[in-house]
Amino acid sequence: MGSYKGLQLWHNGKGPSSFRDITLTSHKLGSDELILKSLYSFISAGTERTIISHPPDDESVAEEMNVPYMNGSFKSAFTYGYSLVGEVMAGPKKWLGKIVHVMHPHQDYALVNERDVSCIPEEISPRMATLISNLETVVNAVWDSGVSLGDKVLIVGFGNIGALLASVIRKMPGVDVDILETNLYRRDIASKQNFNVVKGTDLKWKYTISFNTSGSGSGLQEALNNTAIEGKVVELSWYGSKIVSLELGGSFHYGRKHIISSQVSRIPANKSHHFNYQSRKEIVIRILKEIDFDFMTNIEIPFRKATGFYDKLVKGEVNEIGLLFNYK
Repeated sequence: MGSYKGLQLWHNGKGPSSFRDITLTSHKLGSDELILKSLYSFISAGTERTIISHPPDDESVAEEMNVPYMNGSFKSAFTYGYSLVGEVMAGPKKWLGKIVHVMHPHQDYALVNERDVSCIPEEISPRMATLISNLETVVNAVWDSGVSLGDKVLIVGFGNIGALLASVIRKMPGVDVDILETNLYRRDIASKQNFNVVKGTDLKWKYTISFNTSGSGSGLQEALNNTAIEGKVVELSWYGSKIVSLELGGSFHYGRKHIISSQVSRIPANKSHHFNYQSRKEIVIRILKEIDFDFMTNIEIPFRKATGFYDKLVKGEVNEIGLLFNYK
């Protein structure tokens, strides 16, 4: 039996982020509940910036954007976060000491149901395991796109989703991948990871498949403009309440181009008979074993400094693509 005290991060679109104290006690646990001590959580910077700066005002959209174990409301103050890795401190004996992954907002300790957690294999570090949730997004995007042998792929935006997606797709034989990124800092990261980085003025070809991960309408426009006849544009960005304008004259109609929405919360219909959320996660675990993503987990921020970090994030002052909170 024990009591666990820590901090919980809250966001308020009308003001700065702040901490609130939390206390979890093990003597109140249900038979299927666990208390986790957080080790790391991944910061999905683009989505978190949008959710804080432009929270959804449509109730149906807000419901879709809720994350498991979220507290509060987008209309006022709320907790948020995607991917947390922690050690089981209390709960059924078989779980004690296990390192697990769970979809959960950023906080020191978490009370979760055992059905929502996944054990992390020993060969995958807790830091690397924080990539699980965003890699599930990547798997969905690959499925939605139907990328296959011979495709020429353009990825617009080299944030965390763009970088993970590019890393996965370039492992496919016979597929060429180019990166279009306007941020010089991120362009440099992509170049150092040996990706072919292009400028909008010197694109080499019309792409059979383009992915927009930039979080901007201008990025989606670039993807459309540079996609071949009958090509696909897969949109992974989420815009919250922001309005996005597109020019759909030009080659869009005569080129019969397809815009596909890709989002992680549902398995694509063409895969739903063969895969579920658990088998998709098993694919992600295999990807983590086979691809080196060290450059995506090399920047750690002490959780106690989270409020200052979000002040910079909402002002657009954060360029890094792989950011973790550590809870040491």
